[in-house]
Amino acid sequence: RASTVPFAIQAEKTILTNYLGLVRTCVFLFPLLRRHARVVNLSSSAGHLSQITNLELKKRLMEDCVSERQLTDMMYEFMDITKEHPRAHVAKGWPDSAYAVSKIGVNLLTRIYQKKFDCELGNQDKVINAVHPGYVATNMSSFMGNVNIFDGKIFDSTKFL
Repeated sequence: RASTVPFAIQAEKTILTNYLGLVRTCVFLFPLLRRHARVVNLSSSAGHLSQITNLELKKRLMEDCVSERQLTDMMYEFMDITKEHPRAHVAKGWPDSAYAVSKIGVNLLTRIYQKKFDCELGNQDKVINAVHPGYVATNMSSFMGNVNIFDGKIFDSTKFL
């Protein structure tokens, strides 16, 4: 956490971009999908549920968030908690990384959408996955990542989708 930006602002910007931006994109994209469509969401290993230390919170995310609306409410809850006190989110079991929370949201949302594809759309063979491209050398990683975005290897993880 090298940033000097208050955590509540980091959380809001990150959730709005990585999670809510994805929700908005899907609202427009999904009606355009044809049979056998494939959707790949860019996620991160930072979004693994093991990042959630509070078992009750983890249970709420896994069992209670069965709709986009419920998960979105949880993302807003996280943003609200960060406004209480700079470390209130950690005390409640959330990771101390807005990025990790946003990618947890992406991973859970991907799961919710696949269930929606399977249940509501019948047998149209639509698949949605979330992939972790690796530790990519970007400004976010201070260019320390071992994957160069320009050499094309970032897309190797999607070849089996």
